[in-house]
Amino acid sequence: MQDGEEAIAETKRASQAAVEFVVANRWPIGEGQGAEANGMADTRSADGKELLELFQTVPGVGIGTAMVWLAEVVDPNRFQNAKQVAAYCGCDPSLKVSAGKVTQHVRRKGNLKLHEALLQCATSVISRGSTPLAAWGKNLAGKHSKGGFRKAAGAVARRIACALWHVHRKAEEFTYDGYNFHKGTV
Repeated sequence: MQDGEEAIAETKRASQAAVEFVVANRWPIGEGQGAEANGMADTRSADGKELLELFQTVPGVGIGTAMVWLAEVVDPNRFQNAKQVAAYCGCDPSLKVSAGKVTQHVRRKGNLKLHEALLQCATSVISRGSTPLAAWGKNLAGKHSKGGFRKAAGAVARRIACALWHVHRKAEEFTYDGYNFHKGTV
């Protein structure tokens, strides 16, 4: 029992140290104005504390997921579009097709840590949320009789990944303005 308590205390110390590291540093965000004109990558940066707070405006994202996102992605300029982000996070579904028939639905490779964190967020959003994203996920889960919740969680995880990328890139709070699915549910 004592070993378990010591391990829990060590985990808390390590988590606190990680948060302090993030807060103490500046992190890259989207490229600044005029980067293309002068031929240089004029990368802007944001305060770690501010960035963690912005990440937590995305539905379902807490400090843990924000830390995993920042540790695994670091610089949002690595990706040119949301499709690349989804692929990196392992949130782009793929089909195995043989003779014109779908034989299996598979998840492509991707960052496993980030994928698991996003799936936990998505599960939380769908299960407990009353946001437009949760309503969309619940609607999607109801459309599939077999594995509907799992499919919906994967779709919501993809939306969360793309939302985190946009928040990171723009250093702005999350809004539903770019989504069409929320207009009928608000």
